[in-house]
Amino acid sequence: MVAAPLSDLLAELAELGREAAILDGQFRAAAAASSEASARDSSEQVRVVLTAAGRIETVEVLPGWRAHLTAQELADAVLFAFREAGNRRMETWAAAVGTDAGTRLSAPPSTAADGGTVRDLWYLLQDATDRLDDLAREASARSRAITTGRDAHDQVTATLTGGELTGLRVGERAGRDVGAAITAAIRDGYAAADEASSITGRWPFPELERFTSDPATLLSTLGLAAPPTDPQR
Repeated sequence: MVAAPLSDLLAELAELGREAAILDGQFRAAAAASSEASARDSSEQVRVVLTAAGRIETVEVLPGWRAHLTAQELADAVLFAFREAGNRRMETWAAAVGTDAGTRLSAPPSTAADGGTVRDLWYLLQDATDRLDDLAREASARSRAITTGRDAHDQVTATLTGGELTGLRVGERAGRDVGAAITAAIRDGYAAADEASSITGRWPFPELERFTSDPATLLSTLGLAAPPTDPQR
């Protein structure tokens, strides 16, 4: 098989690098844009702040909450604010990355480079974008076991199903530091849920970063020599 002209090879490499950079940039921009989601409940007594991964980072409760809510209503308010913050986070993510689950590469390159290395790289990049679907399947197939978490004083119990907060019980003796107690109970629940899950916090596109961070790495992977450095620059 005759190798393609070097100019064609370099053109396809440039296009692959461009599409890889776009993919990497889209997902990183979406992650950054949705990293500070928060919301309040309708009574304005509770504010929930999420982490970049969509988990609850802190629960803030106003000191005078008992004048507006019962203990059970406070628990319901936290769940409401959590869902609202999650909705805002997903809306921000969708707006940043687009409605399609990742930009799909339109077609593999036609150049028959030595050893098919350019075509192999295209398929590698396609596999990276397909990780979105893999993560969705992993998340849906993840254990639905119910786990619980408690604060140090056993005033708050958080219930998680499949790693997601689904229930909260606040004791009648909860005081002014109830926000910290709720946060502690939820974190305890996350720790228990993590024992049954291995995908939490995993960045699914390491290959995109590897190929877009250093051109020399890309050329080396393809078995090509890096261009000589201009000593005048």
